[in-house]
Amino acid sequence: MAKGLYRFSDDAVMVLYEQNSMILPNSDYVERGHTPDLDKLPTHAEWVAWYRANGSEGQTHTEWLAWRDAHGDDH
Repeated sequence: MAKGLYRFSDDAVMVLYEQNSMILPNSDYVERGHTPDLDKLPTHAEWVAWYRANGSEGQTHTEWLAWRDAHGDDH
């Protein structure tokens, strides 16, 4: 099952599939019903901060929110 990792740009999202990741336009992401919702995805900078701290692309959205809350929005 594919899942969104982060907002790559204003009009694209990085999506993790089983063995790779790829950039999708926002419209394709929404049309394919990927999760989490587009507006709930972290920015690329937020995702990089998470990855550096945890070393995993496999975090859940809840884990990411908890980490962000603990470390602030400016990371």
